[in-house]
Amino acid sequence: MDADYQNYDLQDEDPYLIPGSSCLVNSLGITDTSRLNQAEADISAVAYAQLIAFPITPSFDLAHLCAIHAALFGNVYPWAGELRRTEIGKGGKLFLPYSMVETIAHEIFRDLHDEGLLRTLEAKAFAERAAYYLGRINLVHAFREGNGRTQRILIDQLARTVWLCF
Repeated sequence: MDADYQNYDLQDEDPYLIPGSSCLVNSLGITDTSRLNQAEADISAVAYAQLIAFPITPSFDLAHLCAIHAALFGNVYPWAGELRRTEIGKGGKLFLPYSMVETIAHEIFRDLHDEGLLRTLEAKAFAERAAYYLGRINLVHAFREGNGRTQRILIDQLARTVWLCF
């Protein structure tokens, strides 16, 4: 599971929290953060395995990233698959301002497509470029929660598409 969402540095009123609590708004009716953490981990683990076995048709763009997030967390969060609408950071460093998420994400995916989805690269070069794109996508931090798992599925799917293995 990604680091606890309580550990995010929030820059304004968080519209994703249940009012008066530190628990994320969820579709399960859970108001206790520990219980939500466990339920999210259990539900998203099953969804993760399903996405590995039966991947979303890849387009390697922002819509694809959002579809992965929705598939992973749609049974937990009503906002799954939607771009975040608040500023967040970790360790005193902000992620990309939410007003720029869509624009910069489109640029990143355009760059990935301009590189031919890394199809012509040897394994080591592919790994280096895939890590580069993973880092860029992580800096965007498109969602309020669940970014790491969503990004790992996307990069895993990219590797499987390019290398037709695993």
